[in-house]
Amino acid sequence: MNKEELGTLADTTIQIYSLTTVAKNYADTYFNDEKMLHIGLMMDKIYEQALRLKKLLEDTEIIP
Repeated sequence: MNKEELGTLADTTIQIYSLTTVAKNYADTYFNDEKMLHIGLMMDKIYEQALRLKKLLEDTEIIP
């Protein structure tokens, strides 16, 4: 992977992580019915994967 590709991966990871953090917090706060619970659970899974990617990029010192 070249520097440009790593930059794109890092930027995309941070954006997904940030967006899912906001969406997860919103879902946890405002969604109380069963349908919204499923959306909240999906957001939790997406957030977990974004967090794994972010941690990997931090551990390899691609992002601070």
